[in-house]
Amino acid sequence: MVYERMAEIIKKNGHNIYLNKKIKRVITKENIAIGIELEDGEIKQYDHIISTMPLTLMVKNLNEVPENIKELTTKLKYRNTILVYLKVESEKILPDNWLYVHSPDLQMGRVTNFKNWVPQINNNEKTVFLF
Repeated sequence: MVYERMAEIIKKNGHNIYLNKKIKRVITKENIAIGIELEDGEIKQYDHIISTMPLTLMVKNLNEVPENIKELTTKLKYRNTILVYLKVESEKILPDNWLYVHSPDLQMGRVTNFKNWVPQINNNEKTVFLF
């Protein structure tokens, strides 16, 4: 729901979202990304470029990336994401949107409280959902 809403706002503001498009190269000017070239040769220029694809996949598919960088990215490791939703009978539980957990003893990265970020998310219920 959060990502669908973000996409809706981006499109409503006249911007584009492209899914499942193969990128041939990132066009740069003075080390700043200003556009992309799609696999079919089409060039698109932008003020901002955001990629959500895994870095390993992006680097593997870009022609201009040096081989030593491609090799190094094969050594990167990722954690899987498992979301756990916890409904707490309380109106306010954390003062922030999220709480990062830095303990190597715990298999988690953060606790997110979307109610502090988007108050309307749980329809004014007197509960908090932690993710």
